[in-house]
This record gives sequence, structure tokens and C-alpha cells, in this order.
Amino acid sequence: ERHPFEGSNFGIYLKKSFTDSFINGDYSFKEDYDLGDKMNAIVQIKNDNLIPPEQIDTSRIISPSLEDTKPSLYMLFPLISLDAINGYIVCKDSTKFFDSKRAYQWTKIICNNFDNFKQRNLYKQLSEKYLLLSTKDALSGVLNRTGYNTYGEKLYLENKNAGKINTLIFIDINSMKTINDKYGHLQGDMAVKTVAACIQNLIPQSWLAFRYGGDEFLILGSQDELEGKDFTKEFQKLLAKQRKRMKLPYILSASVGILSVQPSDNIDFNKAISLVDQIMYENKQIFHKKKRS
Repeated sequence: ERHPFEGSNFGIYLKKSFTDSFINGDYSFKEDYDLGDKMNAIVQIKNDNLIPPEQIDTSRIISPSLEDTKPSLYMLFPLISLDAINGYIVCKDSTKFFDSKRAYQWTKIICNNFDNFKQRNLYKQLSEKYLLLSTKDALSGVLNRTGYNTYGEKLYLENKNAGKINTLIFIDINSMKTINDKYGHLQGDMAVKTVAACIQNLIPQSWLAFRYGGDEFLILGSQDELEGKDFTKEFQKLLAKQRKRMKLPYILSASVGILSVQPSDNIDFNKAISLVDQIMYENKQIFHKKKRS
């Protein structure tokens, strides 16, 4: 928008590995003075007109977009950050860049901005990783109660405000105390991980799964993407298949409760949890009656 001393023809070129690292947020590449085979033209101005970004071969040095048939003066200024060269600036037919150390000051500001952006982005990535670690249950791999408090009601309200039906599914592993007491807590952990794996294999990416308690799981999402009854049917089939494949010494099963909440229903998130928990509990009572008979 404003380039009073770079001239009416200039460009900013960054090596491909450097720009790729910014796009992907990956700064593990080795920074050095090798520009590589390709350069990305971040900014190019010709006769005061902006040229769309393009990629050039590093061996050309001067972009074809800035080349001219008549003799021209091209001045190159490297963009150096710490012990690496990240690119260069080309000015055509302009020496104003030399005045009052402008070239040094300008290129230094650009490189400092690169470093500041990288640092901010790294902090952002670390914060996201710490948030993920703090909200993820180490045993099951699904979200924990911190994740439930962070994301649960938020998704529920997003679906409701978008006019979508909220589907809540509550799962409780059957006879968990018997599994722990008779076969040991390692087998109990295996039961939890197996159920969690089945859940994760079946729910859409936009849905959330939480380890609500020791052997309880809560699933939340939009009915537009998955019907609760369809999930339950596939879940029970997959759980039986996994139990057989793993040759578990106990019968691994779970009681399931399903609740669909219309956008117009005057039911808040906590009330919905209470209702689906009650539905699951009633189904669990039916399971125990069948087991005793």
C-alpha cells in the first residue's frame, strides 16, 4: 500500500522451506544460508501495480515479472535472521533504498517481524497442545471432565442456536466392579479403553466423546450427522466383535441411554445430561433383571 523509497518496481522473495514452515506452523527445518531450489514471490510491484504471488527458480534470482528487455539496475538486499538467510528484496532502477540506511533498517524490521510471528505462533501451538493434554483422558483417549466443562455446553448451545437437534448418548459399562474384583484393574482398564475405542470409531468428527466417570461415557453431537439408535446398534455390534477378537475372559457389554433435544425444547445442558443419565439407568436396570433371570 505504501512504498515511498523502494521504487515503483520491486519484489520480496522468500525461500520455499521458510514460507512452508509459516504456512504449516512447523519450524523444525534447519535454517541456513542455502536458499534452496525455489523462491516464493510474496510481494511484487511492477510500475506501481501489484503482481499476483508466484514461485520462481532460485537460479533466476530476478523474477521474470520484473525482468526487462532494456538495460536496468537491479539491487538485491538479503533478509538475514540470526544465522540464516530467508530470502531477499529486489529493487529495480531505484537507489533510494540506500539513503539514510533505509535498506538496513527496513530489512531488519521485516526479519524481526518474521521472528516475532514465529515466536507468537510457537506460543500459540504450545498453548493448544497444553489445552489438549489438560482436556484429554490419558487412559481412554477421549475428553475428560475438564474437556466436558470446556467444550460440552459450548457444542450443545451451538447446535441449539443453529436449529439442530442435539443427540446425547450416555454409556455405562456393565458389571465393572465384577471385572475389577475378579480379573484385576488392568482388565478393568482394558474394558474402558475398548469401549472408548469403539465410540471413537463410530462417531462423526464433529461430535464429542467424554469420559464422564470411571466407567461412564457421554457422547454429544448433532442428529443431522448421526441417529442415536443407529449409533447404539453399531456400537453394540462393534463391542461384541472386539470382545471376541481380543478373547477377553469376561463378557464386555454396556448399557446405553439416548436423548434427542429439539432446538425449541426448554432444556438446558445440565438438565439434558440428567435426563439421558436416567434413561441409561433404566436400561441398566433391565440388563440386571435379565441377568438375574
